[in-house]
Amino acid sequence: MGKCRPLADSEIEALKGHTPDVRDKCILIALEKTGYRANEIASLKTDDVFDFSSQTLKPRVQVKREHMKKKQGRRSIPLHPDLRQALTLWLAKLQQSGYLRPGVPLWLSRKHVARLLGLCRETIWRIVRAAAIRAGVNPERVGCHSYRKSLAVHAWNLSGKNIIAVKEMLGHKEVSSTQAYLDSIMSDDAIDALFMAA
Repeated sequence: MGKCRPLADSEIEALKGHTPDVRDKCILIALEKTGYRANEIASLKTDDVFDFSSQTLKPRVQVKREHMKKKQGRRSIPLHPDLRQALTLWLAKLQQSGYLRPGVPLWLSRKHVARLLGLCRETIWRIVRAAAIRAGVNPERVGCHSYRKSLAVHAWNLSGKNIIAVKEMLGHKEVSSTQAYLDSIMSDDAIDALFMAA
């Protein structure tokens, strides 16, 4: 986490724009719009986002507690319209190939012929790095956690610089964890002032 930097909005758009693969673009959008960590994104199954009884996308997504960092649960996250659109395209591809079934990994590996294998966090990291290279974004210090840090910056600005709101959004237990995310955009004095005002 410490080495990754937040991405600028233009970089986020460039990475998506240079990712033609439907699955990989959906992964980038999921990272961008949920703030989930790579291993949390990798853990998702089809029934975490798709309601098979109504044959529709669920309004919210929730990573199971056992896949969360330190096994700490976090509130469910509403599906952003951009993520809904990307998931609709990806799930249509899964349905066409006969893999839209409960319990199937959401991000099927291309090596799933003999067994249904999902992507691991390292592969998701490689997808992000490859997208950065294709987009002409310096891949140094760019990874999956760059999206989480970018979301923290957006939340910081949208909440009127409310560190507690950002902490809750990211699911941090301690404000100091949230502060580490905001170090790249704030001076030490500004952060100290927030702690003194809280």
